[in-house]
Amino acid sequence: MSDATYGFEPSGFLNALIAGFFDWAPRLIVFAVTLLVGWIVGRLLYSAVSRIVGRMGWEHYMRKTVIGRAILSSGYTAGTFSASVVKWLTYLVAILYSIYALNIPELSAGVSQVLAYLPSLVTGIVILVVGLILADWTAELVRQGQPKSELSTLASDVVRVFLYFIVITVALANMRIDITIIYIFATPIAWSIAIILGIVVGWTLKDRVKELIERVLRGSEGR
Repeated sequence: MSDATYGFEPSGFLNALIAGFFDWAPRLIVFAVTLLVGWIVGRLLYSAVSRIVGRMGWEHYMRKTVIGRAILSSGYTAGTFSASVVKWLTYLVAILYSIYALNIPELSAGVSQVLAYLPSLVTGIVILVVGLILADWTAELVRQGQPKSELSTLASDVVRVFLYFIVITVALANMRIDITIIYIFATPIAWSIAIILGIVVGWTLKDRVKELIERVLRGSEGR
């Protein structure tokens, strides 16, 4: 009794196996090579970014901000934190491209969408991290620029919250996240912050304004 009687043809099975091998072998090779190249590039970028950022002395500025101090206290330096972000982003891109290279329609469609969204996501994250650090730094400048008091601390906190709000809004917009609800609350929040800042600035400058007016009056009387 032949093999064809049972519906099995060794030659047909072997041909299908060979065809499948030659169809998948290039994809698997590209998959492995892409992962390997991504791993190597990620390691090289980590080393380069760590040295470059380390030489720029960013730790000095990061210690002046709340977020910067939190990053440094977690065991990172400015160089290793920046380098780690770059390294893992490189790994992520390599993984996505390696999956895309397999040319599986169900996976390729999803990977294409992720790759198209990735620049917006990275831009939003960079804006968020850098913006929050700059907001903290600006708030510290406001606090240090006034005599130490509860009002100077309040002014610093108000400036920090206001800048946080702006940074988060811009970051979410770059990430293509719907921020309609934020716009609804933006106007009352802005007016509230403006009123608080006006009160703080007025209270802080009242003594200086009084001295200036008295000086002007004395000068006019002397004439």
